[in-house]
Amino acid sequence: MELLTAAAAGDEQAFVQLTAPLRRRLHVHCYRMLGSVHDADDALQETMLRAWQGIGRFEPRAELSSWCYRIATNVCLRMIEQRSRQGAAEVDAYLQPYPDVATPDE
Repeated sequence: MELLTAAAAGDEQAFVQLTAPLRRRLHVHCYRMLGSVHDADDALQETMLRAWQGIGRFEPRAELSSWCYRIATNVCLRMIEQRSRQGAAEVDAYLQPYPDVATPDE
């Protein structure tokens, strides 16, 4: 709770500590929605930016992870919508493999 209070007051390091355990899982979530590691990187960055900007409005009666997943999902859905407007290929047409690394937080 102290980290949340500090982050809401503008402490960037507190926000980083608060969200660090979620980053890998959020990246995988974005990858699964977007099918591209590069797009998942962009979505994760946008998710963290939106979470940082909105942390003061976060209601602690919910889990922080749920709130971050909702932000990530909305970011990914917006990216998919933009893809379809640009006439980009379907996700399955260019599905990239996820990097083969150990995933200790999964």
